[in-house]
Amino acid sequence: MPPRWLPILPACLWPQVALGFGFLCNFFTMASHSKHAPLDRIAHQLLALSMGLTAAFTFAEAVSPRSFMLSIGRCWALLLEVRAGLQVLLAASWAPSCRVLGAADGAVTT
Repeated sequence: MPPRWLPILPACLWPQVALGFGFLCNFFTMASHSKHAPLDRIAHQLLALSMGLTAAFTFAEAVSPRSFMLSIGRCWALLLEVRAGLQVLLAASWAPSCRVLGAADGAVTT
């Protein structure tokens, strides 16, 4: 029997907890690898922030599943993640010269 202070979630909320752990793994993956170009760093930091926010809102929503504001916060964090992902895709595909901005010597070349 678990201790009384350990809250046990209903069976219907365990998939949401698993989803939160998935976003948490994505957050740690995005936050731990390094990028050299400044644009790549900013975009990946924005992705890591949005994934962390999504994980936090998902866990909070598992604890309080009837909270409307937590649902809106999770939706907002997902939209922020989509926007950051689009920024990464657009920077990688349409502006290949942006990779040169993070040269090893710090010089900006075109």
